[in-house]
Parts: sequence; structure tokens; C-alpha cells
Amino acid sequence: MAGDGETKGTRIVDLAQPKTLPPGYVEDRRSVYWVDNDPATGGKPTTPVVTARLEELARSKTMVEGYRGDRPSPIWKVQTRAMTAETSPRVTALASHKTVVRDFKGDRSVRTVVPESAKKAEATPRIKELSRAKTFHGLTDTSPQHIWDWTSPEWAVSSAAKSAQCSERVDTLSHAKQTHNSFKIARDVLWVVAPVTLKAEATERIQKLAVAKEKDQNLSRDFYKVTNSAKHAVATSRIEELCAPLARKQRQKKIV
Repeated sequence: MAGDGETKGTRIVDLAQPKTLPPGYVEDRRSVYWVDNDPATGGKPTTPVVTARLEELARSKTMVEGYRGDRPSPIWKVQTRAMTAETSPRVTALASHKTVVRDFKGDRSVRTVVPESAKKAEATPRIKELSRAKTFHGLTDTSPQHIWDWTSPEWAVSSAAKSAQCSERVDTLSHAKQTHNSFKIARDVLWVVAPVTLKAEATERIQKLAVAKEKDQNLSRDFYKVTNSAKHAVATSRIEELCAPLARKQRQKKIV
């Protein structure tokens, strides 16, 4: 038993030791510079070296040849030759404003000016006739509340209209449309049962059909079980004829 305790103690000591590094292990770099060799440890700072390509990219962009900067003053100095220059006919034609159409008419003023001829004009007999208000004959009620209501007044009926007789065709069309011979009016909400129906007796057949269907007591039977009669059933010749494929689709097997 003592040997087993010493073995367990030695095993725990072995497991408690840290994991040893493999041979050739290189520690993670501690510098932002990725170099092939580790930099020498010293007090001198790192001297950067700029390549020709970096110097080319660092140069500022040059201006285009003939570039002129902003004017030093907002006052534009006009040359003497420009002051005495004369425009060509083409420039004069382009400088003239666009003319309006020959039939162009400007906007009317807010106040319409009536010409003198219109003030002294006289209406023709036709215009005077059309300007008169329309008169309505036969209006008996001319009260203000019914003056524009044409259905309110009572119109006078002429004597000829009172003694007129309708034609045979109008008399035929005035008859009401008759209903169909088999037409039945809608039943009342309360359906009145006839006394004969109340005293009627059900026949034996009706009483038999009125009896509720009894439930099957053997509900635990296997519905998927095939009966013996179904197993020994033989199909008729007609069923065998219908089950056979079409004659044009039948093909004899080749015997080698």
C-alpha cells in the first residue's frame, strides 16, 4: 500500500510541472517592424530609408502649363482697344432682342376699355327678341317659393285631352303583366300545418327508416384483415380481359 501512495505522489508532481518549450522555439515579435533579423539593441534611433518611388509619390501635384490663378481684384481692367472696338454686323444681329409674332397680342388690362363704337351701338330686332324673358303659360301658383318649381303648379288640361280615347295598342300595353300559371306567392313566416297532416300515420317503411342505426359492438376488429372469401375470389373473364394490355402493345419474347 505504501508503494501505491508513492506512485500517486510522483504522478501528481509530474502533472504539476509546466509544459516545456520545444527545441527551436522563437518568441513572438515585440516590434512593429517586420525584419528578417532582430534589430540590434542599442541607444540609437531607427534611421528610415526612403526609396525613389516614395519620393516621387510625396511630391505635390504640379500645375498645368499656362494655368492662371484667381484675379487679384474684382475690377476687370478694360483695354483701350476694346473701348474703341466696333461690332460686326453679325454681332449686331445677335445682340438685337427677339421680335414677337406678327399676330401677338399682349395681356389685357384689368379694366376693360369699351370702345366708343360699342357704346353707341344699337341692338337689332332679333337680339331684342332673344333678350326678352321666356314666359310660361298655365301657371296658377306664382308665389315666390314656387316660381322655379315646375312640379308644384297645376297645369290646365285641354278639353280635347279630356275627351280623348286611347288606341287599341295603348290599351293593350296598359294592361298589367300576368303571372305564370305555376306561380306561387311567398309563404308566410308561420307555416300552417294542414289538419290532414296532423292526423297522418307513418307507414311501416317510414318507421323502419326512422330507427337510428345501431353501432357496431365489435370495434376492436382489425379493419386491414383480408377475409377468407376475398382470398379465394376469382376474377371474371371480363375483368381479366380489361386487365390485359392492348394487343398492339403486346410483344412476343424472342427465343434464342
